[in-house]
Amino acid sequence: MLYGTQLAGFGVLQAVYFIHYLFSSQTSYVEALYSAFLAMHLASGVPVNVDLPKVFRLGLIMSLINVAIWEVVGTFWWRFLCLY
Repeated sequence: MLYGTQLAGFGVLQAVYFIHYLFSSQTSYVEALYSAFLAMHLASGVPVNVDLPKVFRLGLIMSLINVAIWEVVGTFWWRFLCLY
């Protein structure tokens, strides 16, 4: 169980995770893969505009799934390594 400074540290790590992936990684991925994504979307006939709230909602859902996977797999991995 997390108490005191451990809980605060966990909160800071979660905030850093979301801030990192919201700004730096999303920007670099979009910049690097824009032309390939644009070609795929135009070829497949995907609608041109997507609502911004829908994009953020899907991004939040995927990041929560990613965090859950890392927590579950990471917990078992740390137990396997006798670190937890």
